[in-house]
Amino acid sequence: AIGFNVLSNAAETRAIPTTNTNLKNTDFDVFAFTADGTAFMGKVDTEFGHDGVNIVYKDNKWDYKNAGDLRYWPTEALDFYAFNPGTV
Repeated sequence: AIGFNVLSNAAETRAIPTTNTNLKNTDFDVFAFTADGTAFMGKVDTEFGHDGVNIVYKDNKWDYKNAGDLRYWPTEALDFYAFNPGTV
């Protein structure tokens, strides 16, 4: 299965740094596309919307909010995009 984890660096910033600790209170929308632009995870949407696969922190790990969104690695390469917060 395709799994998720959060990595954070120690970049200097004036804002409150986002870390893997304080990020656990929010969720992600994740999209994955094949080389030809076909949506593998999430939906292709020309309008602004949150049509990605929702990833949440639960049971001490990042996981799919909806078990039906679970995807397994295909034989081809994927381009991933994620944004946070996933719920607005």
